[in-house]
Amino acid sequence: MMAVGIPEYRLPRDILNKEIAHLQQAGVEIRLGQELGRDFTLDGLLGERGFGAVILTLGAHRSYRLGIRGRNFLVSTAGPIF
Repeated sequence: MMAVGIPEYRLPRDILNKEIAHLQQAGVEIRLGQELGRDFTLDGLLGERGFGAVILTLGAHRSYRLGIRGRNFLVSTAGPIF
């Protein structure tokens, strides 16, 4: 999401890629395109795989309109568009 959700002029891709590389060099395992429940479960990560800590970062490329008053105002902007 950072690569597509934050404009390059605010977060240059070379800096983002260096930061990701640092995380991986520190032993962080990054998996993309995974679906909770289909590809893995929290019990599986914490139990079977034996991880002591798990961070799930979820992103959505499509926005979801909430059924709340004011959602149709011009100043109301969906997150991925912003």
